[in-house]
Amino acid sequence: MNAKDYNKAQTLAAEATRLSPDFAEAWVEYGMASVRLGQVDQARRAYERALSLHQARYRQDPSDANQVCQQIFVLTLLDRSSEAEALMEKARAAHATDSNFAAFAGHYSEAKKEWSNWQVATK
Repeated sequence: MNAKDYNKAQTLAAEATRLSPDFAEAWVEYGMASVRLGQVDQARRAYERALSLHQARYRQDPSDANQVCQQIFVLTLLDRSSEAEALMEKARAAHATDSNFAAFAGHYSEAKKEWSNWQVATK
């Protein structure tokens, strides 16, 4: 993709977040496009918003292992891998029988390498 494509992706994600401010996945997409456009502060803010939304969803439904996976993903994008890994270990006990969580956890190390292209350092 080129800058024009990332600009379009960012514009679409921004519209999605405007229409639905609680749409965490759109905040992640906005952040990823922002990274590619060199807008690190905007990306960081978008990722932090997404993390907050996923945390709130999980507090509402602690049985939703997907929300833990999303938090781990966003923490990794925020270059907070030690927090992501601590959450992963905590979640292993809470979601020991969830096959989707087990699959996510099993591929985390490999995926983490690919996600590094979308990371922003936290301040």
